[in-house]
Amino acid sequence: MEVNRIYKGNCINKLTELESNSVDLVYFDPPFFTQKKHSLVTRDESKKYEFSDSWDSLNDYLDLIEACLIECKRVLKETGSVFPVSYTHLRAHETGRNLVC
Repeated sequence: MEVNRIYKGNCINKLTELESNSVDLVYFDPPFFTQKKHSLVTRDESKKYEFSDSWDSLNDYLDLIEACLIECKRVLKETGSVFPVSYTHLRAHETGRNLVC
């Protein structure tokens, strides 16, 4: 992969393409486990964007988050940072599960 570029795609797939210890910054904006289908329309209503944030189980969702964070840790340089976008709807203490990476 080229440096100084922004890549868009499935985070697990993209992260596995990166070398270990090679990234300065990861902006981590995961799905929020809303269990809904979301729709957005442009102001001029010319385009509609939809995505599903539905999961079979809370564990499936947490498995994805954990796998992403593990890969983030692998690719980050020792001086690197992760900027996570968090959502207060689902708090770690309410899941009964600690994410370890």
